[in-house]
Amino acid sequence: MDTYREGSKISGLDLQIARAYATAIFQLAKEANKIDTVLTELRSFVTLFESQPLLAKALCSPVIPRRLQQDLLSSIIGSSVSDLCQRFLVYLVDRGRMKLIYEIMICYSKICNEHKGITEVTVELAAMPGKQMVDWLRGELQDAISRPIELYVKENPGIIGGIIIHIGSMTIDNSLSRRVQEAISILKAGIKEVYDRV
Repeated sequence: MDTYREGSKISGLDLQIARAYATAIFQLAKEANKIDTVLTELRSFVTLFESQPLLAKALCSPVIPRRLQQDLLSSIIGSSVSDLCQRFLVYLVDRGRMKLIYEIMICYSKICNEHKGITEVTVELAAMPGKQMVDWLRGELQDAISRPIELYVKENPGIIGGIIIHIGSMTIDNSLSRRVQEAISILKAGIKEVYDRV
């Protein structure tokens, strides 16, 4: 996955719930030797879910009976996903947790990467780059840390230019906005020193 968006603004409790569901489906997928299959299916479903607002609204509605929601879900996914993933999605509908599907998918992806020893790296750029630039970034970053990575690219016009790299708890800020702020701070310090001498 090479693109990134901020998740919806959910509560800390909902995020904990999403992680719990992601952990549960991961354990089942691991036992069934379908870790990658479930990840691919969850990503595909999230893409469909987010591209069809009416579908998302129907599956998340507290008014529509659960049975109708389950029938709607089954008619859409049919046999396009594994039995494990289908049962998991139906369970989310039954528990009224479909609104957390994006966060569950992200948490599941993180668990998969930890399991495989893959490092997640997020880069922030002023504008979304083309595929060639993304491939180059991935290659350079993998060489730099000497291990496979999962690269997420986030568009952040506020940095103006340059790049911000997040690797685990480490952040490398080489953005133009930071350099401008540093220049302004130096300028302010210089002006203050001049006035202090007067």
